[in-house]
Parts: sequence; structure tokens; C-alpha cells
Amino acid sequence: MIITLRFKLFTVKSFSNYLFLIFYILIQSCSNDVSKPSSIDIGDGNFLLPGNKNDDGCTEFHLMNESGLPTIQIIYYVDKNGDYSGSYDKDNCI
Repeated sequence: MIITLRFKLFTVKSFSNYLFLIFYILIQSCSNDVSKPSSIDIGDGNFLLPGNKNDDGCTEFHLMNESGLPTIQIIYYVDKNGDYSGSYDKDNCI
């Protein structure tokens, strides 16, 4: 009787610990710790604002102006060197 009671108590404590461990792993795996790059100043009051990532995992940037002036609506990509253009290399983009 005592052994059965101890075993049940051990099982309940173990289950609680395993449940906590699984919950912790799920929370950590679902967290969004991926930091988006901030806007990139390209001069003359213009800057590139980061958007979503495309199918290849490259961040799409949109040209914006601090004064609210119209800008060319092209999707820009920035490589790891900080160079920007309208095309991208999926192995070198951010």
C-alpha cells in the first residue's frame, strides 16, 4: 500500500515536471526572436523600410521619404554587405 502511494506520488510529480518541460519547449520554439533590420537611410531624406520575407527568405524593403514625397515603388533587397538593389541573391540577402 505504501509503495503504491509513493509510486503514485512520484508519477504525479514526474508528470508535472514533464508537462512543464514540454510547455517551456513549446513557448521557446514559438517565440519570434528574429530581429528585423531597422530602416536603412540612403540619403536625401529617403530610407528603406523592411517588410516581409519572400519565399527565398530575403527581406523585402520599400522606399519611403521622410517628407512624404512620392517615391519609386520598387521592392528593394539588401545584401549582407549593406548594398541594395532591385534584385537579390538568395544566398547573400538579409
